[in-house]
Amino acid sequence: MSPDPLLNSGWPSNPQTWNRYAYALNNPLAVTDPTGLYNLVDHCSESDPGKQNKCEKKFRQHAKALRSGLSNLHNKLKDVEDPVQKARLEAALKAFGTENDGNNVNVSFGATKDGGAGETDPIYDQATNSYSGFNVTLDPNMIDSSDVYAIDAAHEGTHVSDYTKYELNPATMMTAFQIEYRGYETSAYAASALGSSSLFEKYGGKSYVIWNGSWSKVDANITTFLTSMRDKNGNQTHPETTPHNPQPN
Repeated sequence: MSPDPLLNSGWPSNPQTWNRYAYALNNPLAVTDPTGLYNLVDHCSESDPGKQNKCEKKFRQHAKALRSGLSNLHNKLKDVEDPVQKARLEAALKAFGTENDGNNVNVSFGATKDGGAGETDPIYDQATNSYSGFNVTLDPNMIDSSDVYAIDAAHEGTHVSDYTKYELNPATMMTAFQIEYRGYETSAYAASALGSSSLFEKYGGKSYVIWNGSWSKVDANITTFLTSMRDKNGNQTHPETTPHNPQPN
């Protein structure tokens, strides 16, 4: 009975997203949109039928935690005094949960390909030289609270925003290091906004400090973390490139 509150969320390649009263693109069996903002993709129907009820229960729990975390972070934005941090968080949250309505940003819960807490896979349309959507995966086994859901969603929201704004233009395309560097900067901004005193990430059985209240160390901490990442052959997947953040914000 209520319209989607975000009038700027329709996107031209899918006219149905302009219908403010359409729920989950009129496909609620496959897609849920509990906030009226982004799509949650339920993969439980693909699992063992005997385990589907348990899967659905966990899915609802994860969806509730994500929704609660994002709501909390949105509310905390008013208290963020640093204009750079506030602008980044606003852009990330808009990309994750507002700008990409309909099926533009599809969020699912499960393991990521590289073992991290989250990942964003852009869907590139060669015919139009644009991204027709983004598949975001969040791993509940790597996320232990609603606030951590919000931190990881903000991280992935920066990727969605950056792909849209920068990665289609050869003049502004970034390296893998730069893309992830900006994501982890946003993670630190979100952790700070939510009142956390520190932020750690795990990789290869080790724990890395991303932020611990000392903003002067964030650059070195993120660099150490990203350059530790290796592929199966032992080669760096995110070799350092400079400038670390080539974008204005």
